[in-house]
Amino acid sequence: MSDAPTILVISAHAADFCSRSGGTLAKYVKAGSEAQVIDLTYGERGESYGLWRKNMDMDVEEVKRIRRGEAERAAAILGVKIDFLDWGDHPLVIDHERKLALVDLIRKIGPQFVLTHWAPDLSYPDHHVTGEAVVQACQLVGALGLKLTYPPIPSPQVLYFEATYPNSELTAFSPNTYIDITDVFDQKIEALRELAATQVPILEYYTSSAIRRGQQAREYSGKREIVYAEAYVRLFPWAGQFFP
Repeated sequence: MSDAPTILVISAHAADFCSRSGGTLAKYVKAGSEAQVIDLTYGERGESYGLWRKNMDMDVEEVKRIRRGEAERAAAILGVKIDFLDWGDHPLVIDHERKLALVDLIRKIGPQFVLTHWAPDLSYPDHHVTGEAVVQACQLVGALGLKLTYPPIPSPQVLYFEATYPNSELTAFSPNTYIDITDVFDQKIEALRELAATQVPILEYYTSSAIRRGQQAREYSGKREIVYAEAYVRLFPWAGQFFP
């Protein structure tokens, strides 16, 4: 890939980047792109039910340590960098100060594409507030009068990844962009296995999702070789010399 773009994923919890966009990240890395993941929380309270069911007396810091290790191993399999902000989940609160921190992070990384949670996703409030905050931050990165640590950059294209599964219809998530992940699906599954002990249904859920989105992608594109896909909603309009 010439002029390989930088991809940034901003996700609410430790596993979200992999379950929803792991195949896309693997493809871009394979093609020469840099990919960065920012996890706002470890999902220590609401997304770690596999751990809490085993031991309700666990220390929350131990849960965070386990989740961090899982996410780091999954990211290494996909070939992406990962950082954690540890903002606390259930509820995840993103105030004015944290929104400015996101603006500065996006400026620092300078991505061409930002992948994040669908909003509105009222079935999962942490996802909803993340999606809203990320979109606002992406709209603010170019503000000349907003003086932070890093200078203004052009606003990146924002793509919402899969809504909370299996509630896509409930949240009105209607994709308009599909990425064929057939050639990297095994890599995504390998990464997801690192997260499956904490989130038992994750392999089943996102294999099912990839098959369903793959079927849609085949129908829309006419490319019969597509078996698995990840789906997105592109937020901002696209402009260029030719259709993308």
